[in-house]
Amino acid sequence: MCDKYSGKIDNEAMSKVENWVEEFKLSDLFTKLSSSEQEVAPFIIDSFSTFMYNYLDLEPKDWNWLGVKECCLNIIPKKVMGDESYFKGLGPVLREFFRFLEEKKILDKGQKLSLKVEKIGSKVVKMEKDDENWGIGKHIYSLAEKMGINIEDEKELDNFIEYYNKVINKSSLSIGDEYENYNLIHDNLMNKMVSFFYEVKDEFSRVFSEYYLDFLEIMGEVEEEISEDLKFLFMQLVFFDYKIDKGKSLIELFLERRANQLPTKEEEILRGWIDLRLSIYQVISIESTNTCLLSDYMRGSEIFIIDDEFDYVKGDLILARISELWGENRLVGPVRMVPADYSYIIFDEAKKALNIYRKDSRDMSIDSFLGVFSTNLLGISKQINTLLNDYTRVYEARYRVQSRSFTKNKLKSQPNVEIESSLDELDHLVWLDKESNIYGDFMIDEDHIFFRSHNLENYNKGKDLIKKVLVFTASLEDEYIVDLEGGEILERDDLSERGLEKGFVDKFINTPLEEIGFEGGKPIEMIKNKEGRSMIEDFLDKMELVITFMGSDNLFNFKNIDQIRSRLGLEGRVGPLFKDEVERLLAHIMVDDFDDEEAYNSINLWRIYKEKVGEVRGRANSWASGIAYLLNLINDWGYTQKEIGESYGVTPSTVSNKYRHLDDLLKEEIKDIFFDDVEI
Repeated sequence: MCDKYSGKIDNEAMSKVENWVEEFKLSDLFTKLSSSEQEVAPFIIDSFSTFMYNYLDLEPKDWNWLGVKECCLNIIPKKVMGDESYFKGLGPVLREFFRFLEEKKILDKGQKLSLKVEKIGSKVVKMEKDDENWGIGKHIYSLAEKMGINIEDEKELDNFIEYYNKVINKSSLSIGDEYENYNLIHDNLMNKMVSFFYEVKDEFSRVFSEYYLDFLEIMGEVEEEISEDLKFLFMQLVFFDYKIDKGKSLIELFLERRANQLPTKEEEILRGWIDLRLSIYQVISIESTNTCLLSDYMRGSEIFIIDDEFDYVKGDLILARISELWGENRLVGPVRMVPADYSYIIFDEAKKALNIYRKDSRDMSIDSFLGVFSTNLLGISKQINTLLNDYTRVYEARYRVQSRSFTKNKLKSQPNVEIESSLDELDHLVWLDKESNIYGDFMIDEDHIFFRSHNLENYNKGKDLIKKVLVFTASLEDEYIVDLEGGEILERDDLSERGLEKGFVDKFINTPLEEIGFEGGKPIEMIKNKEGRSMIEDFLDKMELVITFMGSDNLFNFKNIDQIRSRLGLEGRVGPLFKDEVERLLAHIMVDDFDDEEAYNSINLWRIYKEKVGEVRGRANSWASGIAYLLNLINDWGYTQKEIGESYGVTPSTVSNKYRHLDDLLKEEIKDIFFDDVEI
């Protein structure tokens, strides 16, 4: 194992970590780890603590779930060079260490964090195996190991890094598998060609100027407004198609002047690019994650290509240059994609242009035609992309929410909102019109909901829907327009610094409760009678439960609830938050074994049951075990009646009797809370 990662923490409080590790190794919690987990535990805790402080500015007493998740899923896979035992042991080691810190009264929410970190352990292992998640340092260390460098030897490692910076990184020499390094060599050659272009720009200024003016006219652009993307596209035409000096392209001129300075593999690749024409290819089939079969429309042939980054759909057109290298076909330079629905435009224009070319020049060569048609072809694709502008730009709004399941359920209850997919980390809901056209998409994670739409009018309708359905349980944080092709934010209206919405209390007391999923009208009017007053108090009690278990990141917090009670003339809550012993047991035992949201759901379900049946008799432990087992089945946690019974101090038969009774009486309520896809 190589324990290479960011520098050691120098904070005084963090220096105690080593002492805690030694105490942890003597604790009963440490004995719950396997021998291999015990072996890597000190390194895991040390590296985790370092990253939490150096990258997230979090000392152990301040560790929270957002920080733990960011560190485990993003920072550690990117930074740490460790063998499989490190990444497999990360979840179990942190699980027990968090519990240890809570026992030592160092970390308040150690138990809760331990339950959550255990769930992402397998994801950490999976992410670390994908080298796309590695940082440059980790790539260098990995390459050093493959080349037999002793990375524990500081001098030997420093010499390799110097060699890497001088030779490998600059010349893109292929080490190991040639094919894995093609993209590096390709990009390096393109960078050298760009540099050469600027070197000879003044030398051939008249020729470049003529080509550039023609290019601008075909593209329908003016020089003052041309984008960097189009400027690079012009360079590509100069590299491959335009004749610069005595019938030579820039690639030929570059080889003539610089071939003796190129590594062998770079020269080999560059010579294969001479007379490489931009052509029209259509996707016939997707063969694998990086291989597809294309039809060469101009030449009437078929060709397999390898592209590690392609994201094509059958029927799409690809305007690209393809070169054979080491027995495989690879894309060269930028690629323009045209959706299948617009392919007829490209086909028609190509046919017309080819007929005119052959008539005027009497040259029947397809390659010659493509050499002069490339600029026009790119101009046509640009016009198509302009037509598709609404589909390459998307309007997106980000809201903070208090409960993922509540948000998902409320939206799903709306007409024409359907679940597209539900994964561990994300729920995707689609909002459709009456003709099943997509208005927009809702993406929901643990803390946020994202709404996006290609159409501005539909985007505003979607925000209105969120406002109506999730009034006080979602607060708008950010709005922006995203370029889907580049992933860049084009415009934004950041609301995160504006603070919480003013007049929240006034808005709440004048908004019907039925608009946010509860029974009742406007609180300011309901308060006038006994029944309405009772309903408002019940609502505020439930919101306090939500805040207790799921936090007050949203507009609802204890301070606002106190203000609402004051404005409506209600007394502050009298007595404990939990109304009986069953609720207290569920709150404490459920939180220990499950997560906060399920603890809230269990208490809410118990209150619904009590409202339905009135007087309840029997031991609190028995009822609590029945509720807990019911939640266990709904969420498919896999606990047995015996295990639940042991948690609450009752027999398995008691658990069985109570849960069956509750299930019989609450079937409809369970469907309302957990949706129709739940089966008990």
